[in-house]
Amino acid sequence: MTRKVWNKKLIKTVFGRVWGIDNGWDLKILMQDDCTCYIGLSFIDRDLYEMVVEMRPWLLNGGVLFVERWPVSAEWKNANLSTFPCWVRATGIPLQLITEKNIKKIANQAGEVMDVQFESSQKAHWRNYICFKAIFNMENAVCPGRFVSGPKKQAWVQFKYERLPIFCYKCGFIGHEQSHCENLQEMILDIDGLSVPLFGPWMHSNNPIKHCFDGATHGAGASLKKHGLLERFKAKKALAGASSDVLLPENMTARPAGTPGRSSPC
Repeated sequence: MTRKVWNKKLIKTVFGRVWGIDNGWDLKILMQDDCTCYIGLSFIDRDLYEMVVEMRPWLLNGGVLFVERWPVSAEWKNANLSTFPCWVRATGIPLQLITEKNIKKIANQAGEVMDVQFESSQKAHWRNYICFKAIFNMENAVCPGRFVSGPKKQAWVQFKYERLPIFCYKCGFIGHEQSHCENLQEMILDIDGLSVPLFGPWMHSNNPIKHCFDGATHGAGASLKKHGLLERFKAKKALAGASSDVLLPENMTARPAGTPGRSSPC
């Protein structure tokens, strides 16, 4: 996925630099349009092949390379290039909720879970995050996180992604940036009725901003906006009224999440 025009020589050069090897593989451009270039890759080295598939997606020269094994039907158009695996850090989980069962529930909000790294609640609390690997669908917005029912009050669990491809800080969808997005900014209300951007740079694992509410105070998102008494009352009611038996209550948003014809953020 890219907005640039690619040719075989350029692709070989860029991929070779990223993978650290120029020989033992080849490619064929299958089709190219305004924003997508479809290529077929062949490998002599089995280890290189497994590395390219396992470490997908690849961020390459302003574009994103989504990789899938060649379909059994031998028809490249049957390949599913709308999903990819990604490691995620879930931060801000209250200590009392850090159990293997709850972690899997939380991870399932992001996508189909492949692996969860969980040793003990004490270690997870000391690190302040849980790592899990999930399969994401590009037809859905990236899940920013969730409110969870803590022992005394609601807590926000922020998802921070490793090697996340280009995605929009306005709508949360992968493949474009906010400067190319015509959708409205997705917002979320905190317990005080303050509206902050739901998506932002804090969703990257290497970003020091803790979460979306912290992001607004650091100037990484839109300015905070005070809502009226009714909106604030609804926000507090939604948080206070969540059942303690349900780990993941409905998320509070300043407006319906998502855009017509597409799935909304989880």
